[in-house]
Amino acid sequence: MKYSTRNCNAADKNRVWAQTLSETYFPLSAECHNVLEFQGTLSSWSLGILGLSVMECDGVLYHRKRSHFANEKDSSLLITIPHKGDVHFKQASRDTKCGPGGFLVERGDMPYEFWHGKRNKLWVLKVPTASVRSRLGATDRLGALTFDGTSGVGAYFMGAVRNTIACIDEINDAGRDMAGQHLLDLLCLSMRSDGRILDSQSSTIRAAHLQRAE
Repeated sequence: MKYSTRNCNAADKNRVWAQTLSETYFPLSAECHNVLEFQGTLSSWSLGILGLSVMECDGVLYHRKRSHFANEKDSSLLITIPHKGDVHFKQASRDTKCGPGGFLVERGDMPYEFWHGKRNKLWVLKVPTASVRSRLGATDRLGALTFDGTSGVGAYFMGAVRNTIACIDEINDAGRDMAGQHLLDLLCLSMRSDGRILDSQSSTIRAAHLQRAE
């Protein structure tokens, strides 16, 4: 899918841009910083259970409210990779930012605010929470965490996303499914190698052992 606000009336941009992202990711609201001059483009593809998109737009603020996910049965994570500047994110008690060279995890099952003040280009992966949970265990601590994508497995993951985008139009459905699985495995491997996730896993395992002992 490809979309552009080029022919959209200024009065409709907040609504139309929010609708476009809601259909691509999940329901949310959008507030363009300068609605008269705002321009945005979005291209998205299905990679099996994953969604992949490339978005470029001017400054904007997104809200994900409880009313947006009150009736959702399955939750998703958004993995956002910025390219032109920092993005800012608030969820629960965390207030963080992520710049080029890193990637940010957004939980779709909790309210949040996400914004960037200037024009930015983002790669975004939509990942079922259950698929990450099956590989990493509890995902509660992932929201608003940023990860390094400049070295090690993180760099491998980022390179794989880049290569997938470059070749996406030449890949058939079976190839896209395999690419999605590959990206999911690399994403989870890169997060697992982070000490914060290892500590979380160890705490979960200790708690399970203690419960069984009691």
